[in-house]
Amino acid sequence: MAATKNRMKSSTFGALVRRLIGASLLLFAMAGAPAQAATGSRLDRSTLVTTFEDNFDVFDAVNPHDPPNEQLGTWKTWHPFGSTPFALISRTFPNNGEMQVYVDAHFPQQGPRTIPERSHTIRDGVLILQAERAGPDMRRRIHNRAYTSAMISSWGRFSQRYGVFEMRAKFPLGKGLWPAFWLLPDNSGGPPEIDIFEFLGQTPTTLHTTMHSLAGGRRSGATRAVQTADLTRDFHTFTLDWSREHLIYYIDDVEVARFPTAGDMHQPMYMIANLAVGGKWPGAPDASVVFPAKFEIDWIRVHRRAPAPR
Repeated sequence: MAATKNRMKSSTFGALVRRLIGASLLLFAMAGAPAQAATGSRLDRSTLVTTFEDNFDVFDAVNPHDPPNEQLGTWKTWHPFGSTPFALISRTFPNNGEMQVYVDAHFPQQGPRTIPERSHTIRDGVLILQAERAGPDMRRRIHNRAYTSAMISSWGRFSQRYGVFEMRAKFPLGKGLWPAFWLLPDNSGGPPEIDIFEFLGQTPTTLHTTMHSLAGGRRSGATRAVQTADLTRDFHTFTLDWSREHLIYYIDDVEVARFPTAGDMHQPMYMIANLAVGGKWPGAPDASVVFPAKFEIDWIRVHRRAPAPR
């Protein structure tokens, strides 16, 4: 796995195989207005300049106990919406009906930490966001939620307007498991919101790409459910190419969806990756789901586009 982190030259045959595999991912898509037809074209990487890269050789986390102006690290492990990093709204979204609380080495603050320190682990250069059932003692310390899980956020650490945002990842299988990779603006909780992907563990061959907007004071959005290979069986690369004109989504460098960029999306946004459990959309896990469940992230990268040479 670690070898996949290095850029390697590909043979002509290898490039053809990747092209055929990528094309097989785009079987069909169901669009919601105002989505536009995906072209199936390849991602143009010729002018990309990398602005952010985490290959997860280590997990560089911010300590939530540090004052905001003294925080160090690449990733926060909580949302910025609560009065403190330990508030319920900082650790889950009750309005979504989610059943997990996002934990880390510093939360819960009291009692044995047999579960939290397993929430974010590095194995062979892969970050694993892990969800587990919470026992009675743990439930008492996590607002009586049934599951612990994990998230990462670049809020206050890195944001960018426009560019190419991408992740190489493998998803967990099972009803109620809900990994996502998405963008929010620096100065609000959104909308606007750009969901690079959302995935439901009970439908392993479907990936959801979505955008939400409040441009002009009116809530609007677009979504596309892309039919794919089984995304729980191997790693794939999920990419958003965000420009002033369009949001273009790719799987393994093959375009699968595109939407026009909404009027309130011309501002820097930060990244969130999380493994939610349960909720109004995915439903609760059933007895067939195997825990611990793992959202495996090989790397996350962001690029800007340099002007094309004349």
